[in-house]
Amino acid sequence: MKTAYLAIGPDQGRFLYGQVVACEARTIVEFGSSFGISTLYLAAAAAQTGGHVIGTEYHEAKAERARATLSDAGLDADIRVGDARETLSGPGANIDLLFLDGAKDLYLPILRLLEPRLAKGALIIADNIPTDRQMPFLTAIAEPASGYATSLIRFGKGGMSCSVRLSPV
Repeated sequence: MKTAYLAIGPDQGRFLYGQVVACEARTIVEFGSSFGISTLYLAAAAAQTGGHVIGTEYHEAKAERARATLSDAGLDADIRVGDARETLSGPGANIDLLFLDGAKDLYLPILRLLEPRLAKGALIIADNIPTDRQMPFLTAIAEPASGYATSLIRFGKGGMSCSVRLSPV
C-alpha cells in the first residue's frame, strides 16, 4: 500500500466538497490522505468555510506527495504521518466532518477515538463501503441506538456511507 494510488473519483470529490460547504465545516479530519486527492477537495471547501483540514497518512512518502499536491494547488492541510490512532489522539477542537478513507478495519476504532470530539450534527463520511453492508463499522453506525442517522450512497467504483451525528453516544 506504500505506493498504491488510492483515490476517490471526481463525483465523490464533488460530494465531499459540497458536504463541507453545506454544513459549513470548520474542523475537518481525514483518515487516509494517501497522495492527497480527497484532501484537495476537502481543503478547497475548507478555504471557503474558513476551516482547516487535519489529514493522516501512515506512509511518509505519500504524505510528502500529498503536501506537494496541496501546495501546487495553493491549498493547505495539516497532514500527520504515522498511526492515526496516535496522531489523532488527545484533545482538540470539535470535529465538524470526519472522512474515513484509510484501512477499513480501522474505521470503527478511529470513529470511537474521535467520538468525544464530534460535534452534534457532525458528518461522518466513509469511502469503500461494501454494498452488502457487511462491515463492523457500518453495522455499528447504522444501529437505531447508535446516535447516528446513516445513508449509503453508490458511486461508480463503490459505495460511501454518510452519517449525521444526532447525539452523543
